[in-house]
Amino acid sequence: MTGHYLLGNGYRAFNPVLMRFNRPDSLSPFGRGGLNAYVYCQGDPVNRSDSGGHVGVHILFLDKLPDLALDRIFRHLSFKNMAAVSGASNTLNERGAGLIASQLNKRFVDASNPDVLSDLRSAIENEPGFLPSVFKSADFKVQFEKVTANASQKTSDRIKEAWRAEQSFSDKFTGKPNTGYDDFKKALAIKLNEHEGSPETLLNIKRDEARRKTLMRAWYTQLNLKGEMEQQVAKIRSLLNSP
Repeated sequence: MTGHYLLGNGYRAFNPVLMRFNRPDSLSPFGRGGLNAYVYCQGDPVNRSDSGGHVGVHILFLDKLPDLALDRIFRHLSFKNMAAVSGASNTLNERGAGLIASQLNKRFVDASNPDVLSDLRSAIENEPGFLPSVFKSADFKVQFEKVTANASQKTSDRIKEAWRAEQSFSDKFTGKPNTGYDDFKKALAIKLNEHEGSPETLLNIKRDEARRKTLMRAWYTQLNLKGEMEQQVAKIRSLLNSP
């Protein structure tokens, strides 16, 4: 009714009279919202999609690709662009959930990069609403829970491993089992006092003290990582279950 073309899965609205985009074109050589006409979709805005707003692709071409080929394409895309490609057609929308979940699993396999969850959350919050949400499908929700449960277990294992490393070192230093911070501090003071006249021994004691601090930081890092991950997972789960 407005005379505009909604192109690129709704990414931009093109005014055929002014030959300009109502939404800024970040690849335009003429500045934001510069002239571009239909070049980006090869002169065919009906049958070609520009899901990310940058690269025109024939919808039917993507529809016919096997999952393995699409997976190789998705591995180079952000979650936001994966959702945009999935929204190019009903067929891709149906297949997108599994493909995106596969990429989530690959990118978060060692659960050490919380930015992966941040990117996913941003993609869900900004997903175009022209087709049913690829993220809110039952398939994606199930896969999301599997991936995050696996990641949670891995972070828990790393926390235990880091704690055992620190505990073992502390026990060896003090000569006692199951020592805590106060035990280590007391043993450190005794050793420093006993070897006050031996610079070489004091240097080794200081190295042990520094080593324990390093082990403690490694433990705290894993604890913080798990806490941050759980916060992101809770926020994403809330988005997935929202109307």
